[in-house]
Amino acid sequence: MSVLLYYISSHGFGHAARSVAILKYLAHDHRLIIRSMVPEWFFRLNLGDGFEYCPASFDCGCVQIDAAHIDWPATFRAYRELEAVHRDQLASEVAFIKSRGVDC
Repeated sequence: MSVLLYYISSHGFGHAARSVAILKYLAHDHRLIIRSMVPEWFFRLNLGDGFEYCPASFDCGCVQIDAAHIDWPATFRAYRELEAVHRDQLASEVAFIKSRGVDC
């Protein structure tokens, strides 16, 4: 059985909710590892126990002024800051992937 590592944005639950349908299908043929800051309970509630949950943050989503408007300058600043962190963490993420025997 192959090992699939699935990264999910934690900017709201929408990405996770849509990913659950995909993950349910993939769980039949793959060992699943989920990387997200969406709370683990959300995935346990919707997928049961057929996956490994490894919390991690990989994006900041959009910084919003309100429910309908994006603060673009703040969003770009947040991504620049996150990019610097990711550059420093790249080697450890590669090591994580290798340690779990990830195929895809």
